[in-house]
Amino acid sequence: MKKRLLAILFYTILIFSLCACDGNTAMEAASAMIESSTASPIQTKTPTQAEATAPTEESMPTMDAIEQQKNEINQNITDFLNYEGEFTQKKIDDRKNISSNVYWKESPVKLGLMTEPDGCVSLQGVILGCFERNGILIEIIGFDGNDGNRFVTAGKIETSSYKGGNIFFCISGIDGVYFGTCEVVEDTLTNDGEIIKKHVQPLVGKTATFQFPIGDIPKNVLKEMAEDTPELQAIQDNYLNERNGSFDLSKALAGHVDLNEMELGFQIPKGVKIKKITEIENVGDEFEIDNSLIPLIEAVFYKAER
Repeated sequence: MKKRLLAILFYTILIFSLCACDGNTAMEAASAMIESSTASPIQTKTPTQAEATAPTEESMPTMDAIEQQKNEINQNITDFLNYEGEFTQKKIDDRKNISSNVYWKESPVKLGLMTEPDGCVSLQGVILGCFERNGILIEIIGFDGNDGNRFVTAGKIETSSYKGGNIFFCISGIDGVYFGTCEVVEDTLTNDGEIIKKHVQPLVGKTATFQFPIGDIPKNVLKEMAEDTPELQAIQDNYLNERNGSFDLSKALAGHVDLNEMELGFQIPKGVKIKKITEIENVGDEFEIDNSLIPLIEAVFYKAER
């Protein structure tokens, strides 16, 4: 229980630093999330070997469904890059999140840097597509570039790493940020990959702020986050390896987006490339995107619908 509480507290404080809420607001939100998580712990069922391997109709989309999804993503990419359809400048401006680090800007807030909470960088973009591949949820995201042009790239959520252990993901709907405070309209702090997919997949077409890790989790927190079973510990170790390997990708991505008149608190790594997407080419069980070029996402904040 102590390990679970510390893990929840660490992730909650980290993610709420994005909102730049005042101290009371952040701690009240953290306390509420901890109380909710401890009062109603997520129950996970261990599948049998047959259940784990047997395909179902829901897990096997038809080629027509895959083709339709690819076409929709490609259309969103084209419209975003050309300021058309649902991605005109006015429509995007109407549904942006506003961080307190940039709300004072006289010029319009761009799809780019929002803030740098400890160990992370937060970037605002438009979700143009979302699909699952080998236990990874791929987000196709549109940004304003530092060269004045829009570009499209991808981020990943390791949904297969969220198996009821001490790794948590946050999806929060917030009502903007006004003078250093934000109202959290709806939030989910979860260690269940299925819940992550349930909340993230419907956000296609929306503007959201993504939190990318760029620094290590403190050693004392890692020690307390140690899992109780070898199976969960192996999952956590694999996740942490993926996380550590994503730091340079996250920094390189931050170096490509509009900085909203701010300065990065870290050096952009040399020789690190990000994947710029103009279309999804392959139609099949896996769309053609190199997983090694995709930075890891640990939290998503979106403008809540009232």
